[in-house]
Amino acid sequence: MQLRVVVLVVGLAILGARIAAADDGGPDVMYSPGVLIGAASNSRGHLTDFILGGEISVFRVKDWTTWQSGNGAPMVAPGMPFPNMGWLGGYVDGEYDFATRTGRITLGPELGWDFLGLDGGLAVERAPGKTNVGYALRGVITLGFVQGFERVEVFGDGSAQLEAGVLVKRPKDLHRWVHRK
Repeated sequence: MQLRVVVLVVGLAILGARIAAADDGGPDVMYSPGVLIGAASNSRGHLTDFILGGEISVFRVKDWTTWQSGNGAPMVAPGMPFPNMGWLGGYVDGEYDFATRTGRITLGPELGWDFLGLDGGLAVERAPGKTNVGYALRGVITLGFVQGFERVEVFGDGSAQLEAGVLVKRPKDLHRWVHRK
């Protein structure tokens, strides 16, 4: 069962990144390296842990008012009272938990609407003498180059972890970076 979940999540992350990275020459394909700083509490008795890590995302930004439905009408009418920008892609991040001396990697698809986002997928935790596999789900609020986040990770041994923190990210145009001279 775990292998099927791993294959599914990795497949979704690759699909999200491929959709995002489809290079049609447009400026809407982005990559975003970042630094992750936060605190964690877990079901193993650690109430507050300091975590530090990094993340990279590849995503496509779209103005929903320009996406066409089957009948040629915009998917979202311009001027509607909710955000018109969205993103879809994939991410991978790695972090180190200083209190438990464990490293974690998560990867999966990500999507968002204006300043609100959601990502999640496979979570792999490596502690001395032990590897734990599970899943992660994270919500984000983006304000400029800073994302506040809350993430839950659940592992195969029944343990769980709750994290909160900030990601400092700098989105960059992937098309311009790939074709730089």
